[in-house]
Parts: sequence; structure tokens; C-alpha cells
Amino acid sequence: MEVRICSTCKRELPLTKEYYPIKNRMENYFDTWCRKCHAEYNKLYREKNKETLVKYDKKYYQDNKESISVRHKGYKKNKVYIQDKIKEAARKRIWCRNNVDKMRRHGQRRRSAKKDLPATLTLLQWNLIKKHFNYKCAYCGKSLLLQQDHFVPLTKGGEYSHNNIIPACGPCNYSKNNKSFFDWYPYYKDYSKKREKDILEFLCYNSTRYQQLKFAETVGLIETDKSSVSFG
Repeated sequence: MEVRICSTCKRELPLTKEYYPIKNRMENYFDTWCRKCHAEYNKLYREKNKETLVKYDKKYYQDNKESISVRHKGYKKNKVYIQDKIKEAARKRIWCRNNVDKMRRHGQRRRSAKKDLPATLTLLQWNLIKKHFNYKCAYCGKSLLLQQDHFVPLTKGGEYSHNNIIPACGPCNYSKNNKSFFDWYPYYKDYSKKREKDILEFLCYNSTRYQQLKFAETVGLIETDKSSVSFG
């Protein structure tokens, strides 16, 4: 049975409703205070503020008698509403787990929009990018869960498009972070000259580290300008 140490009395108690009150009914999160500590705190608070609480309760009831009556009548309705919200939250969690790529795309678009950067990558383009690298990490070549890595980091103006996204596993993506590829990858533990060449050719980088935007024309998805962009 899972246990938790109370943050007040430091006792180790089973993490159940018998010992810990529910802090968030929507997610069934347990409070960090045990029930005994809550009861002692509430008792001391009521004793310290006895006159104020009595006066406030009477005045509040007199001023809000009708609304209190309506609220009590609608208690059962509210209880059903809470149960529906819990079910809806569960459905959303399941949908998110089954649509990781869509959730990731939505988050990347939002981050790019905050920085006024292009965010045009589609799910079709992302699948073509993964297919080009045989559904493996472009940096280490391992068949792990793939993430969308900005070749030019978002913090340095890298856009969220097929010209700047390659598949990377979690360890490689976290190691690269917001570093320049040319400063990071040659010293990376899984460095490969062959993979480096494949990445640069795929993104159409020439020997002077300039990117020629031809990927979309090669794949035949959309038309792009003939202009080049430099790597900062």
C-alpha cells in the first residue's frame, strides 16, 4: 500500500481517504496534511476566531437566505455535474495518450506563434520525415520513441516547418537542447559522420552551412522560394 509522510506531524500513514482528505475532487489528489492535523488546525482556528465566526455566519445567512436555499436544493444536480466533469477529464486523458503527434503539433504551433515564427509542419510531412530516417533517431540511429527536434533551436529563430524539424529520441533531444548543431553534434557520444551527412543533405545544407530550401519541391508537397537562409 502506498504511504505518505504528513508534512505537519511527520507521521508515515497509508495514502487513503481514511488518513488523508481529498484536495482535488476532479483528480482525486490527496492533501499533504493528514486528517488529524487538519482537525487540530480547524479546532484552534475556531477557538481563536469564535466571536467573529459566529457573527459572520449569522449575518451571512440572513443576507443570503434565498440563495443558500437554492444551493441546497441543487446539491444533487451539482454532484452529477462533478461526476460528468471527472468522466470528461478521463476521456481527454485517453485521447491525448492516443494522439501524441497531434498534441505535440498543437504545442509546437503555440510556442512558435508566441515568437512570431512560421509553424507550417503537417502530420503528413512529419511522417515523411520519420520515413526518411527509417523511423529512427537522426542523431544516434536508435529505434526509440521519436520527438520533433528543431535543427535550428526555437530560441534562435528556428521555424516549425519541414525545413527545420528532424526526428530525435528523448536523450538526444535533451542533450542538444538549444545548442547549435555544428557545435554540439561533432562532440556528442553517439556522433556519426554518416548520420551527420544524411541530416545536412536532408535539410539541404551546403558546405558553408547555408540551407537551400528545396525539400518541399523534392517531396512535391508545396512550392517554396529559391532563397536561402543562414544558420546563426
